[in-house]
Amino acid sequence: MAASLLAEKIANNDDLLDQILDRLPIKSLIRLQSVSKHWLSLVSTVYSRRNTRPNSASGLIMFCNSYTFIDFIDFNLRNTTHFKFSGGPGPLKSLPFLESNAKEGIDLLHACNGLLLFRTLDRNFYVANPTTKQCMKLPRPPSLARNNGCFIFNLAYDHCKSKHYFKVVCVTKSGYGSHKIEIYSSQTGRWKHSGFFNEYMHLNLDDYDGCSLGGVFWNGAIHWIRVGRLVYFNVEEGVLNIKGLPLPRDVDNMSKPRINWYFEESRDHLLFIATFLLNGFHDVNPEFDIYELERDYSKWTFKFHVDLRESVLPFVPKYNGIFHIIFVAPSKKDEESYMVLQTSGILVVYYYKTQTLTQIVSHPSRMINLPFQYFYPYIESVARLNLNADQ
Repeated sequence: MAASLLAEKIANNDDLLDQILDRLPIKSLIRLQSVSKHWLSLVSTVYSRRNTRPNSASGLIMFCNSYTFIDFIDFNLRNTTHFKFSGGPGPLKSLPFLESNAKEGIDLLHACNGLLLFRTLDRNFYVANPTTKQCMKLPRPPSLARNNGCFIFNLAYDHCKSKHYFKVVCVTKSGYGSHKIEIYSSQTGRWKHSGFFNEYMHLNLDDYDGCSLGGVFWNGAIHWIRVGRLVYFNVEEGVLNIKGLPLPRDVDNMSKPRINWYFEESRDHLLFIATFLLNGFHDVNPEFDIYELERDYSKWTFKFHVDLRESVLPFVPKYNGIFHIIFVAPSKKDEESYMVLQTSGILVVYYYKTQTLTQIVSHPSRMINLPFQYFYPYIESVARLNLNADQ
């Protein structure tokens, strides 16, 4: 009797319910919003508040293009192990079209704030939301029917500006030294020509032949990196708006011999990561410098330096001298910042504050040594993909 009275008291207290709902995962909220109109209103309030916060990844998707092997790493930050390797597709198992196309092979082209962009072998394109278990097939871009050459695809989805609508940017070769940009809008259901650009001044499509690894969506724009500068295309304006931006000064001036650089968006930060050589090309120093781009594109700000020399050798007995940074999670509090790295057939997480390594995966993944394996952050999203165009 007392329990039922307490439950009734809680159910009639919207402020208390709001605090409870705000602590629930998105999947639970999706189920609860169908209880009643009142609960739908409560859940919608929680959605609106969360839309003002940067998206945080709740896991990593390990995908091997054309092999259709999918593994999932859960970022379970509420237990002592922090990370859990599922040995299976995790949330992606809810997408039936993956299984139906498994024999032919599927490419995961891009991931953006919870949405995934796939391409099948017969050149059909799908956008999926594993959280809501929804998937929609896109019309092929007009230029693709006339062009069998290089192309890149990138998703653009900002839950703060539009909860359910997304865009896809397609770049194809249109002639010697010239590339064409087309944009698909899920709100209209159509592709729109946006403009042309010169590969010699801005971006050489051959560097990204058939993939989207070079593109990052942040601040309303798709960003690509090329020798000497960063190039970005403003998706929100719907017109060609490519500008050059110098790389971080220390990196661009070759103050240290570098082996690689790349960048990613994480928690609404655009990060640039530089790795360095020690003595020669094959003698890699496990050091990284991480920079963050100011939102007004005025400069790169140095965030922190990572040196794994003290911890990596005893921790990784078969260390081969090569580290690949898979994911960086920056935080205003240093103790909450971490990186996921791959080396010598294992995955490890590095905690910046304590400067310690923890092993996540040691070879149970069938993909760990396959070629063309890619890692994408998994973010829970409430985006509904079954909305009709112009709705």
